[in-house]
Amino acid sequence: MNTLDSLRFSLKSENLAHQVTCLACDSSSVQLISSCEIKGLTIFETSLCEACAHVYRSIKPNEIWFNEQFAVRHQKQLEAGISPISEAIEIERLERYGAIGLAMKKASPKMGTYLDVGCGPGTGFKAFEELGIVCTGVEPDTSRSSIAKKNGYDVQEVEFQHFKSEQTYDVISMVHSLEHFQDPLDLLIRAKSFAHEGTLLYIEVPEVLDHVQDWNDSLYLAHMSNFNEHSLKILASRAGWGKGRVIKTYENTGLHEGHLCMVFQLEQNTSPERPNAKVLSELKSEIQNRYALGLPSENAHPHVFELPFLNDLSLGFKGSSELKMKVHDNYAQRHLILKEKSRFVISESD
Repeated sequence: MNTLDSLRFSLKSENLAHQVTCLACDSSSVQLISSCEIKGLTIFETSLCEACAHVYRSIKPNEIWFNEQFAVRHQKQLEAGISPISEAIEIERLERYGAIGLAMKKASPKMGTYLDVGCGPGTGFKAFEELGIVCTGVEPDTSRSSIAKKNGYDVQEVEFQHFKSEQTYDVISMVHSLEHFQDPLDLLIRAKSFAHEGTLLYIEVPEVLDHVQDWNDSLYLAHMSNFNEHSLKILASRAGWGKGRVIKTYENTGLHEGHLCMVFQLEQNTSPERPNAKVLSELKSEIQNRYALGLPSENAHPHVFELPFLNDLSLGFKGSSELKMKVHDNYAQRHLILKEKSRFVISESD
């Protein structure tokens, strides 16, 4: 048996964090979409904000627990002789960062310094360096930051709140990292410490309707937030980043274009932008529908999923040791059993 096949992540009530208000707009007007239980303990809960249609985890394992379990996973990977890095994913990452670099150069022709928050193994830096840009990265996951440092990149292996630098940067990016943070507002406020008047903040996140395809996202431990354009603008403005605009980073590249890519600049006294009521209503309705897809139609929100255990820090529970490159491809390895109305048992696939 592979060392990772028997890996289980224990979780107790004291390891849980509760988020009452919306992570994006801080509204207390929210509705529960779903929850996940292990032996009667709710360990993960998904909620939808009525005010901005932001989807966030109202109950989740706390940051300390995640950091401890990442360390456990890293040690198990070392013991099993398994690399945490997928060559196919890194090839695509390099392509994406090449497109991001060109887009940022177009937006800021004099760009010379770059800070990437959540840089992973630093693969994307090669694309920026080819454009003459000096790169700095932040990556707390040892399994990834160690590779970046081994390859000679300037990467600090710390949480962003502990990142230190005497300089400011022309571009600060958060490429598929903001959705993982338990306090995204604090992260964006912290980013201002390393910005000058002309700094561009590039944020790329999964767009909620592109990412959420069915009920499986209710189990996805990796994402604390599922953003839409409105909720991201509101969050950024609360942190002091205004003038947000959507850009088509991957247009005409052949790469997946469904991600939400936005650029922001510092702005004083910016007011949160509120979405049109009709647009907001339609968006909320579609989000509710997405989280019910694949479930019996008569089962209304909220849904409850009973998990046997946690064996993956992203997927929550995976029914097979085989790990697919794409997130959604791993969903098929689970088996769903209706226990009673709106309550389901998740088990290994047949």
